[in-house]
Amino acid sequence: MTEQVVAIRETEVIIVEVSEGPQGPQGETGATGPTGPQGPQGETGATGPTGPQGPQGPSGSDASVSVGSARTLYLDASVSVADNQSLSPSPSAYPEEADSVSVVSSVNGGIGFLERFVSGPLNRATIPAGNWEFHTYADVSANPGLSKVVTRVNCRRALAGMTGTFTGTGPTRTFTVAGGAPFVPGDATASILTASLIETPTQTAWISAYTSASEVTVTLTDPAFVNVSGVELSAIYHLLFSVESPELDTGTAGQEYVYSTTQPEFTGLAPSDRLVFAYFGKTDSATSKTVYLYHGGVSRYSHVVTPLSLRHDDFEGIDTGDIKHLTAAEKTGLLGLDSRVSELQILTWMGL
Repeated sequence: MTEQVVAIRETEVIIVEVSEGPQGPQGETGATGPTGPQGPQGETGATGPTGPQGPQGPSGSDASVSVGSARTLYLDASVSVADNQSLSPSPSAYPEEADSVSVVSSVNGGIGFLERFVSGPLNRATIPAGNWEFHTYADVSANPGLSKVVTRVNCRRALAGMTGTFTGTGPTRTFTVAGGAPFVPGDATASILTASLIETPTQTAWISAYTSASEVTVTLTDPAFVNVSGVELSAIYHLLFSVESPELDTGTAGQEYVYSTTQPEFTGLAPSDRLVFAYFGKTDSATSKTVYLYHGGVSRYSHVVTPLSLRHDDFEGIDTGDIKHLTAAEKTGLLGLDSRVSELQILTWMGL
């Protein structure tokens, strides 16, 4: 390539032609220079539209989720329910007790009441079919004749807004209700193994005769009970089933008797319903005997293994510390929160 270079010197004009030589070889690449500072962050873009809601999951059961079965209930004299004792899901620490009753075949068919034990609310609509296994520590004062322990299992149905008045004297009284009509003819039988019962704060009694839906004759647990009027009618007990132990023996004091029965499903329960285990001594002997039932302590703690499932809400400590549970209403509230609320805000609202 030829270029012309023009130079002007005073009045002379000089034209010089310059020819470009061949291109030299490429030099080596130099070192990379330092990285420049990062530019400022751009603004956050707008939130995209909320996606469509997924399908609703299947409904849960009528109560909490079941996580186990064969729940054990222990006879517990450390807590009272009216004039009865309680049932506990774990052994309570109290000294061993021995309930006793004198029985003879010529009185009440050889049946004598020992004690009742009431569970907490069952919080379920059904009791599943299954095996009930009774571990009963008992003995009898003398061997002649056939002596046993009878366990009567009841459903306790809580009542509200009703009061009652006891009248009469002796082991049977008249009980009249105000504010409701809770009785039906089938509540009354002559046997304390089958009759329904009333529970007031200070006396539980068997319904031995029916007069009307608001008046019955009752056989007292404590014949020395002093009549009261306008007392709360707390509950009625209805029989589920009864079971008998093997024959009692005097050879070992407080011997363990293990016996079981398989029962069908029990339905129609209310969440506040409870179980009641009532224990009786029984003999066919014409000679009076004493039957003993042991519970508490560390070696002769009577208990029952039931087919009740252990449910999630039955666990201890499930709503303490950092573990928090939602009610159905709270869950619905969470699902209905505005879509602009972030997951972090939801967790903060829950206190997590």
